[in-house]
Amino acid sequence: MRREKAHMCDQCGRRFKLKWALSVHRRSHSNIRPHACNIYPKTFVNLKDLQRHLLIHSDVK
Repeated sequence: MRREKAHMCDQCGRRFKLKWALSVHRRSHSNIRPHACNIYPKTFVNLKDLQRHLLIHSDVK
């Protein structure tokens, strides 16, 4: 069963299946960047972007 993309961004029209995904997306239209690197002064809209960034501080390639 495919879920309908019922949740639409009121700023750009992009649609999402899950309400939380729309909430995360809405941050991309604002200055809210709640995820911060504890090594380098950089912040991110979502946790996955921070996790990807943190790989540069590790030995993992």
